[in-house]
Amino acid sequence: MLKYSLLHPSAQELFYCLITEAVRAMCERYGVLGAGVYFCDEVGHPRLHEVFGDRANAEMLSQEAMNNAIRLRWHSGHTSSWESRDPQMEYYGGAIRFPNKCILSVSGFSEEVNEALAGAVGSLLGWISESQIEDILIPHGTQALFETIRESIKQHC
Repeated sequence: MLKYSLLHPSAQELFYCLITEAVRAMCERYGVLGAGVYFCDEVGHPRLHEVFGDRANAEMLSQEAMNNAIRLRWHSGHTSSWESRDPQMEYYGGAIRFPNKCILSVSGFSEEVNEALAGAVGSLLGWISESQIEDILIPHGTQALFETIRESIKQHC
């Protein structure tokens, strides 16, 4: 795990609790054995590159999460990796760029769940407003998933 020093020390524990709980809850809900998470700062430096659950599968998923975040960083005008999605090139949704320019990417679930999970964590950390997250999620039909995931996380952290 890389240190996510971009966050104030008091926020690091909350961030890790939120992302861990979100991934755990979604693994349980969807019967998924593992997932990967990648978080980078506003200039693209990795701050968290983590695998959850079954390591064999999660290592690949963690790499996919990193690739989605890097691709989103290349597309500076995009707020979601969904905007450059191309399944033929293995480019998927699941990463969100927040107004603070940080990117959080999740892989291991459907693209919709990955994106909603990243959005829920960012929302709970106060990185994005309700209207901003709606602008990102509504076009992809992930707003309801976002609400469900956010409520699930709030119950445990």
